[in-house]
Amino acid sequence: MNDEVHFVAVNYRGSSALPAYLRSLHEQDSTCWRMTVIDNSEDVRETSSLIDMAGTSEQVKVVRAPGNLGYFGAAHWLTTHVDTVPATWTVISNMDIQLGTRTFVRDLLNMDASAPVLAPSVVAMPGGRAQNPYLLSRPSQLSMRRRRCMFANPVIGQAVILAGTVKSHLRKSFDEPGRTRRQAIYAPHGSFIPLHRRFFQEGGTLSHPIFLFAEEINIGEQCRRLGLTVMFEPALKAIHNEHQSTRLLRSWRILRAQGDAARYGQRLIAGKPLDGISRRGGGRTESPRITLAESPEGQPRSQDRQQAQKTST
Repeated sequence: MNDEVHFVAVNYRGSSALPAYLRSLHEQDSTCWRMTVIDNSEDVRETSSLIDMAGTSEQVKVVRAPGNLGYFGAAHWLTTHVDTVPATWTVISNMDIQLGTRTFVRDLLNMDASAPVLAPSVVAMPGGRAQNPYLLSRPSQLSMRRRRCMFANPVIGQAVILAGTVKSHLRKSFDEPGRTRRQAIYAPHGSFIPLHRRFFQEGGTLSHPIFLFAEEINIGEQCRRLGLTVMFEPALKAIHNEHQSTRLLRSWRILRAQGDAARYGQRLIAGKPLDGISRRGGGRTESPRITLAESPEGQPRSQDRQQAQKTST
């Protein structure tokens, strides 16, 4: 097994964010890492840009997804069809991430497997808002029903997003002790999730029945069912250049995806069947022939969301 950290970054037309992410990786005091960028963009020019940015580094690979698979959808495809042997830690992330310290990789590898899912200290920029701990405890059925009602209508859903943004800015100056204390929580913020190989060995999966959003609830419920601990770990630090992909004023498609996610989350918490849950907004979800990304000349390159990249409201 590989004693390393595997960063899996899901891209949807967000290649401009990759250089900062790569810079923070190359500045690490440990070389025990590698990165795979999954391109959901369905655009050969975007894939080509990612390959150029990756350069000749053997630690960075770009893979073109068979369609726009969504955030967890793309990561699940990679880990079950392309790169099936988990590293010590697999970090599922947005593109608009930077590691907050030069020791991040070494510090993560020094963590034991007692908590196979971690919630690092993730700071959203601009603004400096802490995004972890995301959910300290399991949401109630009432709160999930309320959320489902709010996002059932895309217009109301957009208003909820804007109101939530204003509220977060009003609260950002207050120091919350829970943001600095290591503690077990229900679920991590979805933009940056370190998963120990034990998560997969115990039956955890990145399979997600909807196109976007609610990945946090998915992970939280899996860990609850499997008896696995999710730990807020403030010693691990990352920066999230928030809403680089799904912006505050969101498309009708993304708002509908949030409605689907709210319905999924409510049914999951209530223990109801997930039949009929939609993956609207994405491309093909089957698993066709696997290929490495190709250069514009058509030759395979070894260096092989944005709306399909997860960002929280």
